Amino acid sequence: MNYIGSKLSLRPFIKEKILEISRLDKEDKVFGDLFAGTGVIGNEFKKMGYKVISNDIQHYSYILNKHYIENNYPMNTKLLEHLNSLKGQEGFIYNNYCMGSGSERNYFSDFNGKKCDAIRQELEKLYKNKEINEHQYNYFLASLINSIDKHANTASVYGAFLKSLKKSAVKDFELELLPIIDGNKDGKVYNEDINILIKKIKGDILYLDPPYNARQYSTNYHLLETISRYDNPVIKGKTGLRACNKQKSKFCSKPQVNQVFEELISNADFKYIFLSYNDEGLMKLEDIKRILEKYGVEVLGTELDAIEKAEDRDRFRELMYEIGEPVPESAIVHSVQEALQFAETNGYPVVVRPAFTLGGTGGGFADDEGELQSICENGLKLSPVHQCLIEKSIAGFKEIEYEVMRDSKDNAVVVCNMENVDPVGIHTGDSIVVAPTQTLTDKECGIMRASALKIIRALKICGGCNVQLALDPNSFKYYVIEVNPRVSRSSALASKATGYPIAKLAAKVAVGLTLDEIINPVTKTSYACVEPCIDYVVAKLPRFAFDKFPTADRSLGTQMKATGEVMAIGRTFDEAFLKGIRSLEMKLDHLEMDSLKKLSMNQLREELTKKNDDRFFIIAEMLRREDCMEEIFENTIIDRYFLHKIKAIVDFENEIRKAPKSVKILRRAKERGYSDGFISRAWNMTEREIYDFRKNEGIVPVYKMVDTCAGEFSSETPYLYSTYEYENESHRSNNKKIIVLGSGPIRIGQGVEFDYATVHCIKTLKKCGYEAIIINNNPETVSTDYSISDKLYFEPLTVEDVMHVIDLENPEGVIVQFGGQTAINLADKIVERGVKIIGTSLENIDRAEDRKAFEQMLKTLDISQPEGDTAFEIDDAVEIANKIGYPVLVRPSYVLGGRAMEIVHNDDDLRIYMATAVKEISHDAPILVDKYIVGKECEVDAICDGKNVYIPGIMEHIERAGIHSGDSISVYPAPTISQKVKDDIISYTIKIGKGFKFIGLFNIQFIVDEREKVYVLEVNPRSSRTVPLLSKITDVPMSEIATRCVIGESLENQGYDEGIKEEVKRYFVKTPVFSFGKLRSVDTTLGPEMKSTGEALGSDVTLQKALYKALIASGVKIPMEGNILVTVADKDKDRALKITKSFSELGYGIYATSGTANFLEEKGLDVVEATKVSEAGENNVLDIIRKGQVNYVINSMSDGKSANQDGFLIRRVSAENNISCFTSLDTAEAILGVIEAQSFSTIAMGDLQA
Repeated sequence: MNYIGSKLSLRPFIKEKILEISRLDKEDKVFGDLFAGTGVIGNEFKKMGYKVISNDIQHYSYILNKHYIENNYPMNTKLLEHLNSLKGQEGFIYNNYCMGSGSERNYFSDFNGKKCDAIRQELEKLYKNKEINEHQYNYFLASLINSIDKHANTASVYGAFLKSLKKSAVKDFELELLPIIDGNKDGKVYNEDINILIKKIKGDILYLDPPYNARQYSTNYHLLETISRYDNPVIKGKTGLRACNKQKSKFCSKPQVNQVFEELISNADFKYIFLSYNDEGLMKLEDIKRILEKYGVEVLGTELDAIEKAEDRDRFRELMYEIGEPVPESAIVHSVQEALQFAETNGYPVVVRPAFTLGGTGGGFADDEGELQSICENGLKLSPVHQCLIEKSIAGFKEIEYEVMRDSKDNAVVVCNMENVDPVGIHTGDSIVVAPTQTLTDKECGIMRASALKIIRALKICGGCNVQLALDPNSFKYYVIEVNPRVSRSSALASKATGYPIAKLAAKVAVGLTLDEIINPVTKTSYACVEPCIDYVVAKLPRFAFDKFPTADRSLGTQMKATGEVMAIGRTFDEAFLKGIRSLEMKLDHLEMDSLKKLSMNQLREELTKKNDDRFFIIAEMLRREDCMEEIFENTIIDRYFLHKIKAIVDFENEIRKAPKSVKILRRAKERGYSDGFISRAWNMTEREIYDFRKNEGIVPVYKMVDTCAGEFSSETPYLYSTYEYENESHRSNNKKIIVLGSGPIRIGQGVEFDYATVHCIKTLKKCGYEAIIINNNPETVSTDYSISDKLYFEPLTVEDVMHVIDLENPEGVIVQFGGQTAINLADKIVERGVKIIGTSLENIDRAEDRKAFEQMLKTLDISQPEGDTAFEIDDAVEIANKIGYPVLVRPSYVLGGRAMEIVHNDDDLRIYMATAVKEISHDAPILVDKYIVGKECEVDAICDGKNVYIPGIMEHIERAGIHSGDSISVYPAPTISQKVKDDIISYTIKIGKGFKFIGLFNIQFIVDEREKVYVLEVNPRSSRTVPLLSKITDVPMSEIATRCVIGESLENQGYDEGIKEEVKRYFVKTPVFSFGKLRSVDTTLGPEMKSTGEALGSDVTLQKALYKALIASGVKIPMEGNILVTVADKDKDRALKITKSFSELGYGIYATSGTANFLEEKGLDVVEATKVSEAGENNVLDIIRKGQVNYVINSMSDGKSANQDGFLIRRVSAENNISCFTSLDTAEAILGVIEAQSFSTIAMGDLQA
C-alpha cells in the first residue's frame, strides 16, 4: 500500500484492503501491528475479534496501547472530575513548552501548560501514595497524552508565526478519558525493538507501517514521550527539549534501513504481510521487492515489475520487440534537443507522449520543428520522471481497444473490444467509442485479439488490462500503441457495456482465485472465464467543458480535454449514437446544431479541418447540403462505414418531414433512435403531442437486459436499456418503488458529488423497504453499477426517456433533489405529465429558482439580500444596473456551476454579456442583475423535514465573494466569522427551510459585509457540491437523513434536534483542482463562473497545516524558497505590498512588472523589474516564467472585461509551465500563511522598532 495521509483518515481503506485479501475463517486470529503509533489500525482489528499484538519503540505509544489493547475496563469518573477541577500550576511542561522560565518555544497557551502540569503532578502524587493503582495511573496518563496530542501545536519554529500560534492554541484544556475498545481481550502490548520482538511472536496478519523517514519526530511527539516517562527529565538549555532516553527507530537511518528491513522479513512468521510504502521514504521500491523475493514473500495482484514494464516506455518497447509485437519507431528523450534529432532522422509528423502521466497530459502531434519544441518542452515538465516518448506518427490508422483479463493460471479472456470512430490522433477519451468493433473483418478481429492476449500473458498481469492497438485500414499491418496494466477509463466503459464487472473480478483474481472458479455476479449462472458476447451496440460520447470556456482551443489531439462522458445502448449504431447525443445535455436532441446552419459550405469545410469537438455535427450539416462523402473522408480519415451511417441518419430526416403523422415512418424513426423533439419539429407538433400519439399507436419501447452473454444463459441482474422491439425483459413488481434521477455526464459544476448523494439515497431507500430504481447514463459513476440499485435503466435523462420508464414502473414518486440541476430541470415537465415529485414540491422548487417569488419570500421572512432585479432584454439590464449602481453580478436563473455568471463594471461590458451569454442557456429564463457586495462568502448545506431544520456545519470561503464557491478554498469550521454572524446564518437557514417548506436537502450561499451584515445570495433546493464534503467531515450522513425525510421520517425520529451540530476541534480545507494545463487558451482568472474540474480535502489541527495538505493534494506546488512575480491592478497595490513584503522577509526574491515594480521600490522593497511581454531582453516576463525563475505568480486583473492581453499571457504561460498563479489576493495570503507556518522569517534590526 502506498498512501499519503494519516492512518486515521485511511482506516476504512486499509481495513477493507486487508480483509479483501486475507480471508481468514479461523477462530483465534492473530493480528500484529508492530509500528503501532496511536493504535488506530490495531483497535479496528481488536473490535473484529482478532488477538492483537501491538508494539512501538516510543514509550508514549506503549502507554496508549497498553490501555487500548490490554487494560481497558472502565474507570470511575470522580477521579476525572477531581483532575479537571485542579487549578493550573507551573511545572516542567509549562516551563519548557510554554515559554515559562525563558523557554524560546511555545506549544500551548499558558493556561494549557499549567493545567497539564497540575494534572500530571497530581497523578504522580496519587500513585506514589498508593491512592490509585498502576492500571489507573497508566490509564489516566494515556488519556492525558491523548488529550495533549489533540491540542499541541506542532510547528517547530517560534518566530514570524508566534501570533497565529497564540490564536490557535486551545485555552480551556480538559482531560478526556480514552474510549473503551470492545473486542478480543487477549492482546499483548510491547515496547521493544521490532527485530528482537519478531523472533518471539507469530500470527496470521502482520501490518507494518514503518517510519521510513530520516526526519526527527515532531515536537508534540517529543513532549508526549517526555510526559509518558516523567522520571525527573533533565532539561537541556532553554530549548524546551530534554533528554528522556528518546529512542529512534532504526528504520529512520539510511545506512541501516535495508539491513533492518531484511532482518525483519526473514524472521517474520505470519501468513500475510501488509506493508505500507512511502515513495519519499528512505527505502527504494526495488530494494523492498528484492528483499521480499529473496524470502519468498509473494506480492499479490499484478506484480510490480509488470506495472513498471507497461508504464515505463523503454521497458515496454523492449518487451514488445522480445515477443514480436510491432511498435512504431520511437525514442525515449530527456531533452528537446534529443527529440529534434529523432524527428530529423525519422521525419515528421511525430507524436509526443510524456511518461507516467494520465489522460495523455502534455502529449500531442507535431508537424514541424516549432510544434515539436513547444509540445516536448511542456511534456518533459509534466512527466514526473522528465521523460517523453517520441514516436513516428501513425495518425489515420484505426484505433482499437481490447479490455482483457488474466489470472495466475494463465487463463485469459477478452472482455470487450472497442473501436474509436475517430482514427489515431484524437485521444480515446475525446473520441466517440463503439463496442463491439463495427468495421473490422473476422480476420482483423482475430489478429487484434491474439495480440492483446499475447501481451497480457507476456506481462504476466493478474487482473484487468487495457491494450490499445492501431490498425492500418488499407492492410493487415498494426501497431501496439500502449498498455495500461490497471483498470482505466475504458475498463469502466467495458464493464458497463458488457455487464462484466472488471474491477470486482480483478480484485478476486489478485487474491489468487482463477477465472474458471469465479461465478459472474451479473448472470449468477456462468463463470468469469466465459467471454462476454453482446447483441447490441454501445456508444460512448465525450462531454466537453467548452460551453464554460468559449475562448478555449477546441481542436482535439492526443491530450484529453473531455471532462466526462455518456454511454448509450441500442440495437443499432444509429440508435445508440442518437441516444448518446441527447444524453450529453448540450441542449441538443438530434445530430444538428442551429449555429452551424448559418455557416456557408466553405465555412463548414474550414471548421472541419480544425478537428473540433462538434466535427460530427459539421459532417451531418455538410451531408445535408451535398453528397461530399469522399471529401469528408479525405479530411477526417473517419471510416466510410461511420460516414455512411451519418448520411443515412441525415437522409431519413427528409423521409420523416415528408410523411407527417405516418405511423409506419414514426415506428421506423423510433427504431433508429430519433427523438420526439426532432420529430415534433419536423411535423410541426409539440413534443407532448408526439408522445401521446405514439402511445395511442402502441409505439413504445421495450427494455432489454445487459446480460453479458447475448441471452445464452439466464441472467439475474436487472440492468436495462430501451429499444423499439417486441419482447419486454423488464417486469414490473408489486413492491412499493421510487425512481431516483441521476445527474448525467460529469462536467464543470456538476461532478461526482451528485453521484455520491444519489448512491446514498438509493442505499437508504433499499434499507427502508422500497424498490429503488435509478435512471442515469454515465458509465464513470457508481450509481450506474449493476449492484447498487434494484433496477438500473441506462437511459438519457430527457423527459421522453424518463417518462417511458415511469409509465412502465408506475412508482410512488420520483426523487429529483440528488441529481443536480439535470434532475431539477426535468421536474416541471414530468409533473405536467402527472408524476409525483417526492421531497420538496415543484411549487417550492420554483419559489427558490424563480427570482420574483424568491425575493418576495425573503421579504416575508425578513431576510436581507443584495439589491437587484430581473431582465429579459439588454436595455432592461442596463437600466437596472444604473439604478442600483455598478459593479453588478449578472447571472441566468435555473443554472448550475455559476454558468454564464459574471461581475460587470460598466454599460458596455453589460451589453456584451447580455448579447453573448444569453444564447448559451436553456429554459426561457430571465437574467438576474444584483448589486455586487464585497465581503466574505459562507455556505451552508442543511436538511429540513418540513418542520425542523438540521445544519451539519457552516463553511467559510477564503476568497471573497465574487469567486464561485466551487473554485474557492473553503474551510470548516468557519475560522474568521464571529459568533453573531454564525447565529444569523443559523437563524436565516432555519427560517428559509421552514418558509420555503423544503423537504430534504437545500444549500444557501451567504455574503457577510464589513459591518457583519449577512445577506442571502442564493438558495438551491437540492443536494449541492459540498454535501459529500460536509458529510465526511462532520460525520453526518446527509443524503441518508434527507432521503428518510423525503419518505416521511422526521428529523426528531432520526435523533436530530433543530439547530447546528457542534463544531469539531480540527480544521478541514477543501481546495479546487483545475485542468488549465490541458485546456489551452483558457484564461485562468477566477470569477463567479465555475472553472474547476475537481477538489481535494486536507485536515489537521491548525488551519495552515490543513491548507498545506489540501493544496499539495490538489496538485499545487508550494516551494519553501525561490522567487515570486507580482503584477497587480492599481486598486490592489496596497494589499499586494503587504503580501510581497512578507514573502521578502521569508527570503523570496521579488520580480514585478514595471508599474508594480515602481510602486514596490518606492515602499523600500528590493525588486527585479520584468520587462513587458512585447519587449525583448533577458528579463522578459514570459521568459522568466518559462525558464522556471519564479515559483509563484500573483496577478490580479483590472476592472472591465477587456483585461489586457499581457495579463492573459502571463496566466496562461504559468498554467502551461505548472507554476502556481494566484489571481485572487485572498488565495495568495492563504498560501503565505502556509509558508510562514513552516519557515523562519528575517527582519533587519532597524525594522524592529517600526
